[in-house]
Formats: sequence, C-alpha cells, structure tokens
Amino acid sequence: MPIDAAKAVAAEPRTAEIAWDHKDVQLYHLGLGAGRPATDPAELRYTLESGLHVLPSFATVAGAGMGIMGGLSAPGVDVDLAAVLHGGQTITLHRPIPVNGKAVTTSKVAAVYDKGKAAILVLRSEAADDGGPLWTSDAQIFVRGEGGFGGDRGPSTRLPPPRATPTWRSSAPSARTRRCSTASPATGTRCTPTPSSRSSPASTGRSCTACARTG
Repeated sequence: MPIDAAKAVAAEPRTAEIAWDHKDVQLYHLGLGAGRPATDPAELRYTLESGLHVLPSFATVAGAGMGIMGGLSAPGVDVDLAAVLHGGQTITLHRPIPVNGKAVTTSKVAAVYDKGKAAILVLRSEAADDGGPLWTSDAQIFVRGEGGFGGDRGPSTRLPPPRATPTWRSSAPSARTRRCSTASPATGTRCTPTPSSRSSPASTGRSCTACARTG
C-alpha cells in the first residue's frame, strides 16, 4: 500500500514515557567499543559509573528507539519492513543527557519525500524531562518501492567524487628509477620513460606505473 504522505504528516504526534539508568548507558558505550585501553582516563569516563559521561548518540536507543518504531506505525504509513533501510540520522542536544533519567518522547512523521523508486520518511522524536527539552532526533528512513506518488523530492546532498590517486613520479635519481630504464625479466615489459626524460635516453629520472605498482 502506497504511503499517504498528507495523512502521515498531518497525524497527531505520539507520546511515550521512557527511562534509562547507568547500566543502559554503559552497555551502549561498551557496544561501541569504548573502554579501550581500560586504563585511559579519556575512555574510563564512558565506562565507569563514577563520573560517567553520556554520548549524544545514546538518544537513538534510549527507550528502545520508540521514535522510529512509532513513526513506522503512524497513520498513512503501511510499509513492508523488509524494504526499510535506515538512511541517516541527525541529533540535536539541548543539554547533556543525564546518566539516569526519565523523559517523555513525542514522535511524528515530519516529512515524506518522493525519490522516484523509493520514499524517504523523516521521523522526528523530541524528548523532554522536568528540566525541559533534552534532544531532537530526526531519522531518515528509506523505503524501497514506495516512491512515484508525485511528492516533493526533498533536499539532495551529493558527496564530491573521490580524488584520483596520482601515479607515482620521482624527479630524483634512485635505485627504483634506475631500474625503470631497463626491461623487466620477470614480466617481459619495458618501462616507458616520463616525457621529461624522452629527450635524454641516458637520464636516470625515468619512472613508470609498473614500477609504482611493484616497487
């Protein structure tokens, strides 16, 4: 069943109460690999109960991730979970997360984007306790096969292409460049000198990509 974007965005937010303590925080940190080496003070603050600091990303799992699960069952959202991928996550902390805490989370579908062959659900979860807002978390959920409904494509961020690795070149004579001026008995190939050395066959400043690969 296609996603009803208008119905999903207009649906009333869902609220839930969540709670956590130092054991939940420590288990999460250890799952990320914190505490190595165990004698490093910078690591101990994420594993020892005394002076424990909470990583901001703990917000994604506090309360067993109620924000994401609530959003996938919102009105207008009827998707096959096998087609769902977690495409991205942003977290805004309004203040440090307490080691032991209770909060009320408000979850809703903030936006639905049409990517053609897929749809992206932006599921927003806001947590607050007696002291006020704690965090705002936006999860981008990629749903295969649910696009093409004529909606807004949403923002598009393209990463720059990776830079090509330059071929090894050396202007200074060396054992490697001197070997490049002769044929290779092992491969039966002859190195091609650089343009700067073509005018001087006796030059020792020759180089080639084969030497770069095997040197």
